[in-house]
Amino acid sequence: MATHTIEIKPPTWVTALSIYLEVLRTNEWYSEAGQDARKWIYELGTMMDTINKEGLLKGEDAQHIMDSVRKEGKEA
Repeated sequence: MATHTIEIKPPTWVTALSIYLEVLRTNEWYSEAGQDARKWIYELGTMMDTINKEGLLKGEDAQHIMDSVRKEGKEA
């Protein structure tokens, strides 16, 4: 019997954020889905604040990442 491996990857941050923003756009502000989306976005912001506060991303690394993001944005 053959064995097959399926690699399941989580969505990218951009994909996840796009989904949550769409949930906010299409649902009532105080709906459960809207509350969950706002909570997730707030947690994302908190995570990024922690990365900055702890100095986990240094200047030139941050610049490299932003250059990459801007390049991908132009190609999209």
